[in-house]
Amino acid sequence: MKDVEHLKEQLTWMDRALQLQAKEYERRLEALNGEAGRLREMQNTYIPREVFDRSMQQQNEKFDRVVSDLKEKIEVLNAANLKQQGFRQLGTFIPWIISIAAIILMYYLNK
Repeated sequence: MKDVEHLKEQLTWMDRALQLQAKEYERRLEALNGEAGRLREMQNTYIPREVFDRSMQQQNEKFDRVVSDLKEKIEVLNAANLKQQGFRQLGTFIPWIISIAAIILMYYLNK
């Protein structure tokens, strides 16, 4: 009889242990589900690496085009500046050339 009572008591404790274990599993599962939801929400704030790389490549291509356009414009401006400097230098020599031509002309006219 003692053995039967002892077995019944063991079954009661085992049943309580299983109930406690089930509650603990449920608590952990809820925590994991909450964590999974939090991770999904966090993942929605990120973009895939491929999208980021593609966007960066497009930005780099735009930057390269802008730099290329600026280089071309700088070359045009430099060429125009050199041309303008050449005209300025010619402008400083013209009075001298006219003066020398006038002196030579006066010399031949006075002979």
